Amino acid sequence: MPTKTITSNPVDALLPAIAETVAEWKVTNSPETIKRKVNKILDESSKEIVMKLLGFNNRWDKDWDLDHCNGRAGNSTAGDFIVNANAEAVKEWLTEVSMPALDTKTKNKLLKDAANHYHDTLQRRVRAAIETRATKDADTLIATLSTSTDLDNYLKVMKLLNPSEEV
Repeated sequence: MPTKTITSNPVDALLPAIAETVAEWKVTNSPETIKRKVNKILDESSKEIVMKLLGFNNRWDKDWDLDHCNGRAGNSTAGDFIVNANAEAVKEWLTEVSMPALDTKTKNKLLKDAANHYHDTLQRRVRAAIETRATKDADTLIATLSTSTDLDNYLKVMKLLNPSEEV
């Protein structure tokens, strides 16, 4: 049985429908329309936004509770206040407490832990850099070794969606 050669790309038949759909979406979702939608959402949620910034959560019964995660730096105004108040109290307490002398064994253990942490961090960062480089090199190699109809289809669609941009 002879093999049939496909000479046309099946995606080509879909391109007009895709272009029409994108054009319709762009008309109904202009930057001005999207801005109006965002403003409406923000206006409707303004009390909740302010309360969240202050560090409160809205409970299921519409009451407000202090956020249990408060205290993280930059999390909220209430959280920042709590962190600062606690920091001051701890500083004051530490001035009154005499700390024990650090013995040689403890100092050596801390130095060893610090060195191990340094080496682990260095190793992780080097591996991450190598992985990034290997991924880039692999992507370059794959691009030179393969020609894909999927890639061709994608590029056609992108060119159709953004005719003014270089694809």
